[in-house]
Amino acid sequence: MTVYPSPNLRQRCWSYFKPITLLRLNSPRNGLISVRLSYGRCQFLVVGAVQVGGVADRRFHQTLSLCRTLFPHFSPQTGLILGYGGGGLATALMSVWPRLSLTGVDHDPVIVALGQFYLAPPTKVNLVIADAFSWIETNRRPYDLIYLDLFRGFTPPARLTTKPFLTQIKAGLTATGLAIINYYDPAPQSASVIQLSQSATAVFGQVIVRSILENQIFFLTPGKMSEESIQ
Repeated sequence: MTVYPSPNLRQRCWSYFKPITLLRLNSPRNGLISVRLSYGRCQFLVVGAVQVGGVADRRFHQTLSLCRTLFPHFSPQTGLILGYGGGGLATALMSVWPRLSLTGVDHDPVIVALGQFYLAPPTKVNLVIADAFSWIETNRRPYDLIYLDLFRGFTPPARLTTKPFLTQIKAGLTATGLAIINYYDPAPQSASVIQLSQSATAVFGQVIVRSILENQIFFLTPGKMSEESIQ
């Protein structure tokens, strides 16, 4: 494991008054990554956007809380993260479903290594360093849950909104599976959100969209869930 600067007690205490930057480095995949200590906990900023820790973790937990409200009988056995990052999402998923067999895919070994050093994510995750779009094309294993958290800074990839890609996501789900897309756009009626919604509606049997902390969260199922499963 790569060794990075560790926060000391004084830094952790001061971080409750003002965020402290522990490390800045350039990743060939993501560009500038900053490791910041805030309220005693580490956050990763990619091109200025908090993608691990802080608001990102709050969004993960609020999304999963909403998921359990919308789909109270959903209990996945297998899960896939496209855009694994530093492991914050994996930690959130395992806190909700401790027996989840989880695979995480990310194209950036730097941010994965930072997460393993600073955040201690779950160890029982099958980690794959690969481009998510290329990997899903060759995937033949169906998953109960696919969670898409694909960004570079504040920018989600344009391919995320296309019907061919969403068709591949649907093909990667079990018959009763669920896909969740975390899509950054503060405007629910923006052109990109509308395009994603239209593409998803054309591919999936059910599409539910909710706004959580400036992001649009898409819940997608291959078929229509029973009425008593949806709140």
